[in-house]
Amino acid sequence: EIPDKNKKSSSEAPKLKEVKYTSLPENIFVGDTFEISHQSESEVTVTYATSNDEILSVVGNEFTALAEGEVTITATATNGYEEDVQVFTAFITFPFFVLIL
Repeated sequence: EIPDKNKKSSSEAPKLKEVKYTSLPENIFVGDTFEISHQSESEVTVTYATSNDEILSVVGNEFTALAEGEVTITATATNGYEEDVQVFTAFITFPFFVLIL
């Protein structure tokens, strides 16, 4: 078998350093949009997914609250060798208005 010069061996695999994420907004209302960003000393690619895209949709790192409910956000960071998974829980509510007559 001829070794592949482009394939890195596991001994060359860089370690995935800690990935830190911004916090979720304290209150998330139907119609709100927000972003989650990350920082790491490693070069990483982060993908985001939600447990229910009818409640909270995601495109890239931008989220849109579509309906009331509880939803889980999963952030998966990878450097091509290792993965780090973080899970966030978001509660989406309807905004409330106080009408003073």
